[in-house]
Amino acid sequence: MTGTALWALRPWTPRADDPPQCSDTLVVGGGLTGLIAALELQSRGASVTVLEAGQAGAGASGRAFGSLALGCTASPGALTKRYGPEQAVRIWRESSNAVHVCLQYLSEWGVRADLHRAGHVRVAVRRGQEDEIRAQFEQWRRLLPHEELSLATGDELAAEFPGAGFRLGLVDRASASLDPYRLLGELVTRFQDRGGRFVEHTPVTRITRAGDRFTVLHRRGRTAADKVLVATDGHTGDLLPWLGRRVYPVGSYMIATAPLPPGLRDAFSRRTVTTADVRKNYFRVTGEGRLVFGGRLDLAVDVPPARIEARLRRAMLSRFPALRDIGVTHAWGGRLGFTFDQVPHVGTRDGVHYAVGYCGRGLPMSVVLGRLMAHRALDEKTASAFGDGPFPARWYFRSTPWFVPLVAGAHRVRDLAHRRRGWERA
Repeated sequence: MTGTALWALRPWTPRADDPPQCSDTLVVGGGLTGLIAALELQSRGASVTVLEAGQAGAGASGRAFGSLALGCTASPGALTKRYGPEQAVRIWRESSNAVHVCLQYLSEWGVRADLHRAGHVRVAVRRGQEDEIRAQFEQWRRLLPHEELSLATGDELAAEFPGAGFRLGLVDRASASLDPYRLLGELVTRFQDRGGRFVEHTPVTRITRAGDRFTVLHRRGRTAADKVLVATDGHTGDLLPWLGRRVYPVGSYMIATAPLPPGLRDAFSRRTVTTADVRKNYFRVTGEGRLVFGGRLDLAVDVPPARIEARLRRAMLSRFPALRDIGVTHAWGGRLGFTFDQVPHVGTRDGVHYAVGYCGRGLPMSVVLGRLMAHRALDEKTASAFGDGPFPARWYFRSTPWFVPLVAGAHRVRDLAHRRRGWERA
């Protein structure tokens, strides 16, 4: 992880718990997935311990963009080629429905976390992308017939995002945004108040099994458990080699401006926005009027804050030159977990339950997969498109994702090709 997230301006500190010698259930990973699984198991009467490698909220969950948006990272076409049309539709609908599941979960728990329901828009930023947006709109209408979807013209987008020059947008009104760091803090507090142990700065080094009993070795000793759940996503690595070969880390980065002047702030919509480029940017205006602007920066991990600020500020000003006199106060990044089919997976391997591979959609999917993982630990196998299919690996990936720069290069080439086609149409 790199830089300090904007959301950490309002820090929270969990109770200082020690790891027990034994626990009914042990969860490795104290992000949203791990916490939601722990709360679900706790509600069933289990004693649950969560081990977090670092400081609470310092992982990807507390550094996220904070968007709850419809869709799936993998395109319907790619899913159809890999899994067939029926399973592709299941994956896409379950992925999109995760937004509603997450919002319902927050409502049931009475969690606010600066939740704001303004919708999301995917925008064409250059000539030639309009056809892609229109095709996606028609595709989404077939896949998600119950959602409120519409197209926004360039003039309508100019009224919401002055100066950006967006050409066309696909709007979904179900999407929302929130403060992910505050959400995690509220869940940790509820978990501890109900008797759960949340142990910071305790990385797990090994998980062994003897019969039906597990021993989890960690920095502060060892803990015996009847059940072990792993929610480490982009940090899985060599802890579980079989799982680590199926999830690789990708960096995602953001900057936040100082609060915008009232006139400029009022001109911006509160929708979350994603560009239609392969190397997409995304942004939103927070409740206190800051612009949070993000991107993947060639997919690299652990990019220094100064480089994050320089590259993302340049991209931001190319869209919003009126912000040139507005300072950047925060630059930070997180490590996402990607799978080779760009689909999250929940399952069990050698008795260890896992939920990983959110591919940039961890906020809504953490609720769905965290609960699914808990249900499987309770031998309640709830049907899911994310748990019923194969979990692909690649022969060329063992521990170092050497291929990620090549993927980033391919993305640059695709964006250049799209741009050239736009010029040819001009």
